[in-house]
Amino acid sequence: MLGAPRAVLGILGFPASLPLFFPSQSGLFLLILGVCYLHAAAQPSYVFVILLSKALAVAFLVVHTVFFAAPPIIWAAASGDALMLAGVGHLLYRHHRQRSLPKPLPSESERG
Repeated sequence: MLGAPRAVLGILGFPASLPLFFPSQSGLFLLILGVCYLHAAAQPSYVFVILLSKALAVAFLVVHTVFFAAPPIIWAAASGDALMLAGVGHLLYRHHRQRSLPKPLPSESERG
């Protein structure tokens, strides 16, 4: 979206007469969001950014598609974001659940 917005828009089914400012801006937004995702991989407490951004993305895409004209590819984008939200949410739930379980006592051989 950032490097070739007109070509990407055409591939995704958007009209060619669309002004390029906002598609280019969304390309920049996606780049910044990608950097945030990399930061979250290094710092788990930052995973909340992924969850929040995916939840807002799903809401935005669904509302935009229902109330405004949008090509069918938007439903695929919303579905992908929803799957990522569910996957990251599930992994975060498992991580917190695993941390809250009591640790097993060391065996005789481990105690020395």
